[in-house]
Amino acid sequence: MIFKDVNSLNNNSEKKFFKEQIDVFIRLIEVCCEKKNIENKEDEILSDEDYNELIDIGVIQNTSEIKKIFKK
Repeated sequence: MIFKDVNSLNNNSEKKFFKEQIDVFIRLIEVCCEKKNIENKEDEILSDEDYNELIDIGVIQNTSEIKKIFKK
């Protein structure tokens, strides 16, 4: 797994670091899309494949946890 599961974040320091990791990951994807001329469709709803990828890299354990990522 690349990331620590969102449920295991215990304090603000861990949450801040998690957010920084996600921001770097997003930027990496953006740069790859630009380099390969792939259209980035940020406003699309997540597909089952997207959820499975988030689970595979360790961000969430199930689809219901996605809301925790966007919680302030």
